[in-house]
Order: sequence, then structure tokens, then C-alpha cells
Amino acid sequence: MEEVWNKMKKADARKYITEQLADAPSLQNKGGKPQITVLNGRIVYSYNTPVAYFESGTLWVPDWHSTTTSRHINKVAAEWRVPVVQMWK
Repeated sequence: MEEVWNKMKKADARKYITEQLADAPSLQNKGGKPQITVLNGRIVYSYNTPVAYFESGTLWVPDWHSTTTSRHINKVAAEWRVPVVQMWK
């Protein structure tokens, strides 16, 4: 998978990640806790919103997010010791 991933054009990769997050199940997070959830070891949620996708040893973030959400993403990346790719840049 990693070879295919590396050969993807940036726009195609962003579209793939966006589709994965759009197809993610919704969460019913009552009361705002927990703030960060990881589903199936791939999808990172900030509160109820899927915000990043884990693939090929990297956290992929297709869209810009608030400071708080970015902190959530970076916290997961630090715990997993993986890089974060901000795909909107």
C-alpha cells in the first residue's frame, strides 16, 4: 500500500482521506467527554467530528481545523510517534 500511496497525486490522496472521514460513523458524545476518540485504530475524532485518518504510518489531515482540534490531532500523533501531514497546505 505504501508504494501506491507515495505515487498518488496530492489531490487524489486528499480526496481519498476526505472520503474515508465522510464515511466514518458518527459519534454520540454526550457532555463533551472524551474529547479525543480513535475508532478502529484509523479515524481520529475531536469531540464528535472525524478529523484525521491513520494510513501508512502517518496521520493525514485533509482540512484546516481550529487550534483545539489541531492539538487533539497532534496529541494522538505524539502518543503514536507518527508524523502529521496537513493536506490543505
